[in-house]
Amino acid sequence: MASTAIVLCYRDEYQHVLQQQRGDFEVLLVNEWLLSVKDKLPQRTLSTSQSYVWFSHCTESANKPSTAAEWQQIFKRFGIQLDSVNVGCCGMAGTYGHEAVNLDNSKNLYAMSWQQALDQYAQAQVLISGYSCRSQVKRLSKFRAKHPLEAILDLIKRG
Repeated sequence: MASTAIVLCYRDEYQHVLQQQRGDFEVLLVNEWLLSVKDKLPQRTLSTSQSYVWFSHCTESANKPSTAAEWQQIFKRFGIQLDSVNVGCCGMAGTYGHEAVNLDNSKNLYAMSWQQALDQYAQAQVLISGYSCRSQVKRLSKFRAKHPLEAILDLIKRG
């Protein structure tokens, strides 16, 4: 599965730079693909016993603001409530947060919104679509958050 940032890069920046040389192909975010096959997915009645909360990659929020609603449609199909949390940048920004010179700033960015927001939810509820964001959460909050697709696979396995 390609990262959200890579997919958006293929779409926008490669198209802009390469124009006709880019080739004729379509790259979808996983949520876009799932929506395209939504009618083939199992459908369940909405459960009140389980819910998730989704944190967006900042690039995803900026370039495709409809993503939260798309994930919510997909989870609704599985009978699961998915809420969206508005946060800023997690401070990782690809490799930015890995660079020693940016470490303090990266941690400060995380503390400004992500840390406070994450503290409001049980770790098992938290879903994060951005790879760099999941890496930052693992590094600074010391837990491994799932990608939304991982939660869906768990739902399918449970039947």
